[in-house]
Amino acid sequence: MRKRQHYHAQVQRARAATSGVPSKRECSPTRSVSTECNEALCRKIEALQAEVAMLQLRRYSGRLDLLEDRVASELVRTNSEVASLKVQADEEAARAAEATQRVVSLSEQLLSDKRLITVARFRGEERTLNLHFDHVFQGCITNDEICDKLYFAARQTLMSYKPLTIFAYGSTGSGKTFTTLGNSSVRGLAQIFIDNILNDFVDATMKLTVSEVYLGKLKHSSMDITRANFDECLQRVQTSRRTASTRGNDKSSRSHLCLKFELKCDGKLTALHIVDLAGFEGYDTSTEQKETISINTSLSALTSCLIALHRRKPVLRSRDVLCEHLRKESVFDSVSLLIACIGESDASVLSLKALLG
Repeated sequence: MRKRQHYHAQVQRARAATSGVPSKRECSPTRSVSTECNEALCRKIEALQAEVAMLQLRRYSGRLDLLEDRVASELVRTNSEVASLKVQADEEAARAAEATQRVVSLSEQLLSDKRLITVARFRGEERTLNLHFDHVFQGCITNDEICDKLYFAARQTLMSYKPLTIFAYGSTGSGKTFTTLGNSSVRGLAQIFIDNILNDFVDATMKLTVSEVYLGKLKHSSMDITRANFDECLQRVQTSRRTASTRGNDKSSRSHLCLKFELKCDGKLTALHIVDLAGFEGYDTSTEQKETISINTSLSALTSCLIALHRRKPVLRSRDVLCEHLRKESVFDSVSLLIACIGESDASVLSLKALLG
């Protein structure tokens, strides 16, 4: 029995030596050495992790310093911009107050004697203008009150079956379109005039021809109108008109709009032309130079035509699309009424009125 046990012990030691697995007698000291190695390795890992954490902290600290410097510089720049904008706002407020005072004094002078003495620049030269107006309206007047003042003379002309033309002229934002066509809540002269005309000409039929001039190109459309569909037709005309936002006006008309109301009654014809001209705009406030050049060139050509009429000279054919269209429609042969909408700096209107006497 002892020999057998001894034999089995030798076999186990041989197998352990062959397979690399320690025998029962060798397990205890080997396990102790392995545990010590693991603990040393863990300490090294912990030390390395602590060092990595310290390096990351230093890196984040550097990034934080850079971020603080950047924020500080941005804050300084923002404060500088805010201060500059405040100065600009103060300057704009001062200019607005000065312009308002100028308009108030101008209105007081106009309302007192319907004359205005001012200074305007013509072709680089300053000239003193002594202007006379047939009537002057205050800025707070309504379109109905303007119509009450103008319609009697207009009615006499139309009842005589003579064509009548109403021009609305002025700088952008001065109120031309609001005066002639109104808006969704206020009637313009077109609506008020046509309403009165249909009351005076009970059996009359009316046709509306819309002509729009934009960048030297002419577009036509026509429609039969009645009292029932008139407001809808005008709303459609205003919606389709070319407009844009400029520094002078958020919704500036960029095209000339010509409305021709052909009135037929008792076999006779007459016509009412309402011409809402695009707003004159200085090149310093323009956002679209091409549009501005086209508008101002056309208005200059129209001025030449009106000057010729004032001097009792014939209006000749013109290369300007608007003037040629008005000539073909016999507008220059009609009784004409010019509504000058005067804004804060309307040297163009004052110059035109002065040239026409």
